[in-house]
Amino acid sequence: MKRDEILDALFEIVDEHEVYEFAKTYAYTDDTFAKLLKKRFQKYLPSEDKAPTKDEMLKAIERCFDNEIEYPSYGRYNSWEPEFQDWFAVGRDIQRVQRQLKMLVDSGHEALALDLALVLLEKGGKEYEEEWDCGNEDLDYEDLHTDETLAIIRSAFASGKIAAKRQLEVCQQLEQMERMEAYDNSDFNDIIEETRERLLTDDERIEIRRKAFQTAVGDYSRESAAKELWDYLIRLGRDEEAVAFYKKNSKIHDLRTKYVGWLVEKGKLPDAIKVLDEGLVKITDEPGQRISWEQYKMEIYEKMGDREHVISQAEWLFLHGNDNMAYYKKLKGLLPAGKWQETLRSLLSQRNAIRTSTLAEIYEKEKWFDDLYKLMMGDCYDLLSYLTRYAKHLSMEQQKDVVGRMEPILRKMAENQMGRDRYRELTGKLNTLGKCCPPGKALATQLVADFRTKYRNRPAMLDELSKFK
Repeated sequence: MKRDEILDALFEIVDEHEVYEFAKTYAYTDDTFAKLLKKRFQKYLPSEDKAPTKDEMLKAIERCFDNEIEYPSYGRYNSWEPEFQDWFAVGRDIQRVQRQLKMLVDSGHEALALDLALVLLEKGGKEYEEEWDCGNEDLDYEDLHTDETLAIIRSAFASGKIAAKRQLEVCQQLEQMERMEAYDNSDFNDIIEETRERLLTDDERIEIRRKAFQTAVGDYSRESAAKELWDYLIRLGRDEEAVAFYKKNSKIHDLRTKYVGWLVEKGKLPDAIKVLDEGLVKITDEPGQRISWEQYKMEIYEKMGDREHVISQAEWLFLHGNDNMAYYKKLKGLLPAGKWQETLRSLLSQRNAIRTSTLAEIYEKEKWFDDLYKLMMGDCYDLLSYLTRYAKHLSMEQQKDVVGRMEPILRKMAENQMGRDRYRELTGKLNTLGKCCPPGKALATQLVADFRTKYRNRPAMLDELSKFK
């Protein structure tokens, strides 16, 4: 077989990446071969006085997306099914183009590299979006290598050879492209904000944030944009503009909170309380926001040293807030010992709904053990856990009463629940009951004996009950 025939045969069967790796390794070990490679391919490397044409590079970008998966004839059921890209191959070709763009930047062709990087982003985004719309669920965002393309844009900007006007135009293009499905997780905003912060005047930056607020859709977006504009105005020391912006948009709760914080920093504490009170009048149907502002009021009263108002705020938060125990502890530290239990009784009588676990904890701390007993004899969820924790505070007779409430619960559990996991759970509860108090031990022992007799035809249950200690 002739030499060229041998080479043709090899190139038919050998993967192109294997050929590349072979040539790369051989070039590093043989100077003559390396010089021949350089001489042969030097013309493809860009330099200060030459570069590939834009058309040549556009064709290279187009080739990145000529990697459609080839289906065997029996693999496609309908002729109308879309021909999806082989995105691994697309990513490989994109990286090849990115290496060329980096060389363009390094050789002084920043403007060309910048234009082509934008084309690569837009083309990749459109191809990705089309396949997403057609139902391709195997798309991988990483195959677009977006971060590397953005790094090329950053390098072009950093060269100092791209006019400010052009950089801002690029930011506008990036804003449009980041709405594509492909770029949901991208960091376009970073490069956009960095560039604008560097090139725009303060007034221009403020105007961009103002427009972002005016065009924001939805409560969350408007609140976010409002806070960003407020923070920027304050950072620039334009307090009067910030206050005017707040007064025009005081219905935005987060903006009111920002304004209150500014008043507190300025030492205008009574004004801050007044602004919060004005807001509280308007949010009767927003309990979460109300609680947040009431907490803020208490913090301000603490700064003012207004003990009376701190107590009234803590009482309100104990009755209406979520963390009852936190305000129980705060009030106990604020009120005189002689008035404390009377005040606490009064507060508990006003509270329509308080978690049983919180009440039990309060009764334990106050040593109101009769109240604790009544609570456990009422509609008490997970009575066994309360017995485990609080039985030591009850008299023997009270323990018997509460333990007696456990008997029908455990008998029903044994009767209705089948399967080893359920039997293991039942045995665990019996062991817990047996350890909590003497009446619990007596009942658990009796129930185990009854279950062994009544359910002697359930070997799995008998096996688990044998682990009762």
